[in-house]
Amino acid sequence: MKTLVILGTCHEETKNYNAEHIVEIMEKLKPSIIFEELPEEWKVDLKFRRKNITGTESKAIAAYMKKHPECKVIQYDIMYRNKTLKEKNYFESQKRFNAALEKLYKAKKLDSEDRLRFEHLYDIYNMRDKHLSNEYARIINSNISDGLIRYKEKLAYSFYRDIVKKYEELRTFKEHIHFIDHFWRIRNEAMVENVLKSLENNNEDMLAILLCGYEHREVLKRLFKKHKNKIELKEYWEIDVNNK
Repeated sequence: MKTLVILGTCHEETKNYNAEHIVEIMEKLKPSIIFEELPEEWKVDLKFRRKNITGTESKAIAAYMKKHPECKVIQYDIMYRNKTLKEKNYFESQKRFNAALEKLYKAKKLDSEDRLRFEHLYDIYNMRDKHLSNEYARIINSNISDGLIRYKEKLAYSFYRDIVKKYEELRTFKEHIHFIDHFWRIRNEAMVENVLKSLENNNEDMLAILLCGYEHREVLKRLFKKHKNKIELKEYWEIDVNNK
């Protein structure tokens, strides 16, 4: 049976969770494969790509591969991820949407129910940032953190879908909100499919680590649980390194 450890990460290093912490986890588990949250088209010569290293995961992988060159690194993200986001002007659209929504709130143009939903969602985002931006790997990779992210996603998309239909000032963002909802779902499903295909191509029993931003972790775990006949999901602290 193939064992998969889904390790939620912070894409930017923090005081309590950085590349060294990820390397420590990998050194204990000695994975045969590291799945990296990058699109397949980013697959280039590792020595070239690791010259200018940025991001927590890339730093950790580069450090680990120096000592364990036999370990495979496989990119598993959706094809043309960055190209699609750029074509949809995702980041600028999200920035304008947030500004327009906040403007409505400050001008007291949201009705009483939507004001409460906005304030509650704002509190959840703050809780997420405060809780996850300064925590240790063990806390970020926990059911508490997973539950917070799942609740935030459910709350946010439900609220956004409603208000872009309801307020004239936000109706121009209907396509943007639809795109976010659709792209996030398709992307997560593609990630799981890509990982499963890679694991199927390796016949022997093994342990693999999947590195992902912590906001992906909860939904990826739920999707992978549908394939328990193919893989065994484990948290990194559950594995007895002497009897893998």
